[in-house]
Amino acid sequence: MLGKQKYGAVVADTPFFSQVSKGISLECKKQGYGLNISYVYLESDSLERQIEDIRGSGCCGIILLGTEMDAEDVSLFLKLSLPLVLLDAYYDTLSCDCVLINNNQGAYLATLHLIQKIE
Repeated sequence: MLGKQKYGAVVADTPFFSQVSKGISLECKKQGYGLNISYVYLESDSLERQIEDIRGSGCCGIILLGTEMDAEDVSLFLKLSLPLVLLDAYYDTLSCDCVLINNNQGAYLATLHLIQKIE
């Protein structure tokens, strides 16, 4: 699983993403797969070089956290020709599988819970 951080606040400051990582890790282990979690930073090496490092790592698939990514960033990962699932982002200009967070439903359920507690 990869997390690309332009600013890093979303991944570092949000416990939700650590729970997602934990769930992915547990399921990989259950299914007999290894998991390597890598963070890709724009501030350090060039993104292209980091992607080439991934190419040489023997990686056989990518779960890419796209919260702080744009379509151009994701397209670089698609060039690896590896199975890829994009989390928390969708771009109609790209052809890839995506899993999105339903923020509207989450807000509704949280509000409903609070209303029920008041009643």
